[in-house]
Amino acid sequence: MFALAIDFTQPFEDAFSKLLSFIPNLLGGLVILVVGYFVAKVLGKLVGKLLGRVGFDQWMERAGVSGVLQRSGTGLTASAMLGKVVFWFVFLISFTMFASALGVPEISNFMSDMLGYIPRIFAAIVIICLAALFANFLAAIMRGATGNETASNGTAGYPADPQPPATHGASQGWSNGTPSNGNWPGGQ
Repeated sequence: MFALAIDFTQPFEDAFSKLLSFIPNLLGGLVILVVGYFVAKVLGKLVGKLLGRVGFDQWMERAGVSGVLQRSGTGLTASAMLGKVVFWFVFLISFTMFASALGVPEISNFMSDMLGYIPRIFAAIVIICLAALFANFLAAIMRGATGNETASNGTAGYPADPQPPATHGASQGWSNGTPSNGNWPGGQ
């Protein structure tokens, strides 16, 4: 009879050698990720402070963007928000480099595609800032042309609690200002 020689240790040796060859890639990738994190943190803080010093927050306050940020509940100023955007941009670049160092092309391709959207995000932020400036400019023109300062509080001249005139319903025999049969004048 033929003796079958099966080597049970060969798959384990192959797996162990692949693991040992992967460890340098993993360590190099982790170094890239950690260094990238700290560089991103420093650049994000630097951009935030630099924009704060040149008066970017005051510009955004005049544009109305700061009010939007306050209502969003983030507690960040406009300069701090852009600092966060810079942090995430740099960190995503370092994460892409980390994925490339691991030798996983699917992750690095996906991250490269995500990085392609970041210029669109910056363009959207610029468009929002310009739109807010233009809206404030138009509101100032409207206030100046009409002499109406109530447009500045966002109500556009409407009273805070509109009430139907008391004579409207009373003149048509309605007790509470609305018709009892649900038929409004004008078919509404």
